[in-house]
Amino acid sequence: MKPVYWFILMLSVIALPLFSHLDSFPLQLWDESRLANNAFEMLETGNYLVTTYTFLPETWNLKPPLMVWLIALSMKLLGNGELAIRLPSVIIAVLTCIMLFRFLYKKTDNPRLAFFACFVLITSFGYVRTHGVRTADYESLLAFCTVGYLTNYYTYINEQSRKHLFYFFVFLSLSVLTKSAAGLLFLPGLFIYTLYKKQLLSLFKTKQLYAGLLLFLILVAGYYLLRENTTPGYLQAVWDNELGGRYNTALEEHKADNDFYFFRLTQDKFKYWIVIAGLALAHALVNENKKHQSLVAFSFITAVSFLLIISLASTKLDWYDLPMYPLLAIIVAVFIEHLLKTIWEASTDKKIRFSIIAIVIFALFIPHHEILQRSMYPHRDGSLEENHHMALFLSNTMRNNDDIKGYVFTDDSRADQNIVYYINVLKEKNNLKYKELQYLDIGDKVVVFKDKKMRELEAMYHSDIVGTFANVKVYHINGKK
Repeated sequence: MKPVYWFILMLSVIALPLFSHLDSFPLQLWDESRLANNAFEMLETGNYLVTTYTFLPETWNLKPPLMVWLIALSMKLLGNGELAIRLPSVIIAVLTCIMLFRFLYKKTDNPRLAFFACFVLITSFGYVRTHGVRTADYESLLAFCTVGYLTNYYTYINEQSRKHLFYFFVFLSLSVLTKSAAGLLFLPGLFIYTLYKKQLLSLFKTKQLYAGLLLFLILVAGYYLLRENTTPGYLQAVWDNELGGRYNTALEEHKADNDFYFFRLTQDKFKYWIVIAGLALAHALVNENKKHQSLVAFSFITAVSFLLIISLASTKLDWYDLPMYPLLAIIVAVFIEHLLKTIWEASTDKKIRFSIIAIVIFALFIPHHEILQRSMYPHRDGSLEENHHMALFLSNTMRNNDDIKGYVFTDDSRADQNIVYYINVLKEKNNLKYKELQYLDIGDKVVVFKDKKMRELEAMYHSDIVGTFANVKVYHINGKK
């Protein structure tokens, strides 16, 4: 089959898991909704340098604003709904697959292998997920940038293409401008690979190394110094939260055992491919195809070093391993291609070959069907049900233009970033207000979604329930008790 057909097939199989039901669930707590607020306020204030939350300089989300810029651009073009907020992440995931396909096709002259790598990636539950490439988080852009600098560095080392060393620094800079120090975590692996290839001395003799370092300093150090000048204390906050603090201390109680990522990888997030990955590593030791062997060695060294670094860090979150999955996909794809080629060449009988094709299609259908189901019906954290239904209530209100003019939200609504986002979007049009519970007035229509707050309100006021949505209730205040 011609390369273009494999490319079209690749785009076809990744489209549904990435794009389906993208706006069918409300904004998620934490990073996604925080970034949505940052982008919304950026458009409101016109301040494109300093990200803000509640229109004050950020003190929690201290990362550079590259992802926020992309979300803000999408919101400018498409509005304030979930689709506009999430679309940049999904488009970037498509670009990541295109980059991976192009890289592997150029290195192996084998479009089928390139297709399998993209297929394995898109059916990896650690990659296509909420708080992953289907939501407005940092991970999709981070993975795109790290794939960019990893593939360019591989090309430089193996082909001595010096321009690719400069491109490496372009993507490295973008990685840091996406998610701060997280963009640097593959560098130890690249150092080990450089030693393995005995290229360290020649690297230091390459002028593109110093040109790239200069570019990195201008872009990255330039941003951080400019931000520090604008908001003094920013660099100290970055150190405390993003650098030493996050690695050496379990922030916000996000701690786990050192096998946390490996266990999740083997049990669920890469479950369809983990056995093949093990076979691929064993086969790489005797593989006579030097191009394939080189790709597996590079992917293994960089992936394992990355996994060790995040596993030894004190702060652990389930999505921190997402940038590793493109490398794992390469390892698996190389072995699948070898296996299929060996079986295919061992038989010339048309019936047997047809049977092989049928078995492969059926085998690939299983993980693709499951990832599609997970995309259509995403998993919800049971501990956040109250928040989910409140966010869904406000999302539906925004989508359907429901009448909530003059509604009042209690002060606890400010604690959840996704709730804050929806209220910010709806506030001006509907004259929405925040009030502390003890200061409600007769005639107020008060939206409450937490059971504890409902009990407090009912103990303090005579009221009628005039609207409900799951655990969300709208109270009409008749007076104090």
